[in-house]
Amino acid sequence: MKRFFLGYIGIAVSMFFFVTSCSLDNDCKDCVNPPSSILIKIVDASNSQENLISDNIYNSDSIKIWYAEKDGNKTKVDFNLISTGWVQNVIETNIAVCSEIGEFSNFYVYLNQSDTDTITIKVIKHSDGCCTSFPLDSIAVNGKSAEWDTSDYSLLLKKNVEKD
Repeated sequence: MKRFFLGYIGIAVSMFFFVTSCSLDNDCKDCVNPPSSILIKIVDASNSQENLISDNIYNSDSIKIWYAEKDGNKTKVDFNLISTGWVQNVIETNIAVCSEIGEFSNFYVYLNQSDTDTITIKVIKHSDGCCTSFPLDSIAVNGKSAEWDTSDYSLLLKKNVEKD
């Protein structure tokens, strides 16, 4: 009987160490996934395949992105022109990083002296108890629902342009 009882104690002690060792091992280690970059294509409204930077309708040197802060100040937002697959001159920007978490934030895309578009985004904070992420909750362009290119998940900034 004593041997039987010691066997149960041995199993109980082993289970205790196994369970506590698993709970003490923190696999999370402050896991944080910052907001992702946003890809923007400036395209012809009648043909989403026509990139207006590549077609020289807009000059990449004149494009600027500004964040409108609540106090009225504007902060310049960096961006890069990248290539995705077969498409060149796609704007990659970190506007989601600049936005205020849980609130709508406005960004102005200056294409040239007379052509400015407003992108409004809302980034939220999500935590699953281990990792924290900052997904994009909503996005609008000039007050309307954003349109996306499903091949590379880039935001389509559609422009009506007159061509020669």
